[in-house]
Amino acid sequence: MTSAGGSLPLSSIPVPDPTKLTTDAVDRAKEELDIRLASLRELFDQKFIGVATEFTMRDIALAAAFKAAEAAVAQQNQSNTLAADKAAASFTKQIDGLDEKINDLKERMAELSSKNYAALGGYLVGIIGVIGVVVAIFVRLQA
Repeated sequence: MTSAGGSLPLSSIPVPDPTKLTTDAVDRAKEELDIRLASLRELFDQKFIGVATEFTMRDIALAAAFKAAEAAVAQQNQSNTLAADKAAASFTKQIDGLDEKINDLKERMAELSSKNYAALGGYLVGIIGVIGVVVAIFVRLQA
């Protein structure tokens, strides 16, 4: 088939070629999609870097908190040890004081056993009398 003017063959492809237009449009869409995906990938990378930074900061803060707690526990243990040592020294001092009193009472009992029992009986009657007077005064004051 030839055209009416004569020399050019007739083509069934219209001008402009829709296939070429479609291919060009698809290529432009692919480029646009690649650009948008690249920017989205960059955004995700920034977000992940931010999350990683937050995790790192959290880990640092947690390590500092554990270190502070460890120091506080060590200080408390040292304080408890000092308090226990003081209590033990005080208890030992009290026991020593009681030992002295017990020894003094033993000596007095030995002295009393070597004296005659009449004097001991007199002391006991006197002590009982004093206790009776104190009880009577106490009862009188309560009434």
